[in-house]
Amino acid sequence: MKNNKLNIADLDIILNKLIGTHFKNIIFQPTKGVLENNIMVINFLNEATQYTLSVGCFVRVRKQNNIMLTSSDEFFQKNLAPLNVEKSDTLLQENLKNVNQELLNSTVGSINITPVADLHIQMDCGVILDILPDCLGQNYEHYRFFDNHAGNHYIVYNYNKVICCKCC
Repeated sequence: MKNNKLNIADLDIILNKLIGTHFKNIIFQPTKGVLENNIMVINFLNEATQYTLSVGCFVRVRKQNNIMLTSSDEFFQKNLAPLNVEKSDTLLQENLKNVNQELLNSTVGSINITPVADLHIQMDCGVILDILPDCLGQNYEHYRFFDNHAGNHYIVYNYNKVICCKCC
């Protein structure tokens, strides 16, 4: 299955491996000088297997009608004012701490993926993780799913304004 193009239905089947896994953590990974954008890394565990989403597009975490975190929080201070200096004490750091605490001991209840690869992960505690491709740049990589048990990873990217997937 390596280097094969996949459709969204294939990706949906693959991502359903997350159902029943336990949330491990969500972390912010600065990539200055390595990648175009910073990424969010979301880890899940199922027995001895770890699954990872490495996300370079927009991330939103919500519960009911409350937004708990977005990837844009890195650009704001804790008091919600825009950052005007080097990032040191951001809203994102505070929100990551709170989300990790809220999701402690939770499991994935369901997965929904849309035709444009928006990924919605419903946790059993009512929290929803939204991963939303947000860029039309040629070959722009939106997110990767690492299946550490199978040794595969899957890339969701943009090509000629169409969302594509491939196994690597």
